[in-house]
Amino acid sequence: HGSWGFNKNENDELIRNSCFYLSLATSYLHGIQAITCNFHGDECECDKSKESESFGCIKPDPLHDADKALQSETALQLKRLIESAVVSSHPEWVAQGKVGEEVQAFSDFLVYVLDSLSMISDWAVVVFDSLSGFVEVYKGKHYHLSEQDEAWSASNTITVRYSSGHYQPLLFVAEEGETKMKGDKELKIEGNEDAFENSCKRPNLKKILDVLDQHNVFYVVTDGSE
Repeated sequence: HGSWGFNKNENDELIRNSCFYLSLATSYLHGIQAITCNFHGDECECDKSKESESFGCIKPDPLHDADKALQSETALQLKRLIESAVVSSHPEWVAQGKVGEEVQAFSDFLVYVLDSLSMISDWAVVVFDSLSGFVEVYKGKHYHLSEQDEAWSASNTITVRYSSGHYQPLLFVAEEGETKMKGDKELKIEGNEDAFENSCKRPNLKKILDVLDQHNVFYVVTDGSE
């Protein structure tokens, strides 16, 4: 999967198997419009015809460099936060090799932070398993669904895709004349600005679950408020 799973720690040392945290960070930062890069799965659109040494983005632009730095820093913070909670509950997992600097993390780690005081308790993380078709939802204690706060709930709905031990951010990105769910299907919209604007909105958890129900997709919600 190229360089996507690599990040750097506080000592500027390269660490592998960070795709889960990079995916969470990218989806989150995209939702709050904190990054400018557009992604196809885990690949930046800057220049898909060339190889990159850092997160698939090679365009010599300060904004893209800033995106990569923020992406990396946020992913590392999430790793430290989540794995600290995991180790607090299961200290034996370190010796067993289930948690570590370069050990692949998995979505069920989120269970340990859903009711925490961190920003993750404001999130609803939706993990689409592209192999099984199964969907996992991890709903934070403070994530709420209300019509008045639809924008807030949408920006705090984090979507990622899982495939063969690898995670990718799953992003809704609007482009002129079309909207795409990166890493998934494309939807072409022409000649109707209202339809285009409505379709480009990032969905909140309620909208995602409604679609899953309509298509009889099996999913399980782990609720941090229960």
